[in-house]
Amino acid sequence: SLLVQEVISTAFAFQRFWVIAEISNHSFYSQKGFHYFDLIETEKQGTSSKGSMVTKMAAVAWNAGATRIKSFEAETGQQFGNNIQVLVEVSVDFHPVYGLKLTLLDIDPRFTLGMLEQQKQATINKLLAELPEFVWKEGGLIKTFNQDLELPAVIQRIAIISLSTAAGYEDFRHSLSENPFGYEFVIHSFFVTVQGEQNAPALAASFEKIISAAEDAGIDYDAVVVIRGGGASTDLLIFDQFEIAAAVAACPFPVMTGI
Repeated sequence: SLLVQEVISTAFAFQRFWVIAEISNHSFYSQKGFHYFDLIETEKQGTSSKGSMVTKMAAVAWNAGATRIKSFEAETGQQFGNNIQVLVEVSVDFHPVYGLKLTLLDIDPRFTLGMLEQQKQATINKLLAELPEFVWKEGGLIKTFNQDLELPAVIQRIAIISLSTAAGYEDFRHSLSENPFGYEFVIHSFFVTVQGEQNAPALAASFEKIISAAEDAGIDYDAVVVIRGGGASTDLLIFDQFEIAAAVAACPFPVMTGI
């Protein structure tokens, strides 16, 4: 092990490498401020960015690297963690006990911001290609079927999509019930998790449930209100998913958001 350490230290001494990889198995130890994670590369399959793993290496961010990660999070609004694509500068180290690992020295926020924008644009292109009756370009702007719906002069019948425990949901209900004019509202709540890209299918299905509920009750909702609480801007990445965008664009009731 000591010989291997000497060989690797000699071969990679004072060398730094910029690598593109995905974060996996991330852990953050708040007491010391260190990050432990894997950097992985996957083989693309078709049009999906997900595929079989090609390479995986253990990595760590000590004090200097952790400081750069903190700056990265502030600039991008993206929490450093699993499943994000990053461009990082690393050094190669070998320890006789802990083995081979990479040490994060720097991270480029511009790369991750660019990846997020690419994903958003890919969703828009897919909507235009697959749902031309609901999403189209007009004068260089993106237009949707839902966007062209008119709100009624008086909004009374409301379908709410929210997490049941969200503070924003309680605030919304309280503002309606305690309005100073004594107006009454018909409110139907459809609870679902509104955070995490993996929850996109369930959130999209909520719109189908609302349409079915309206048909069963023989009513038209005046508006569908999507409510979620605060958090990092990237907590809203779920709304960039194709399933959600398609459901909103095709919804027969005006969709409003309370974020």
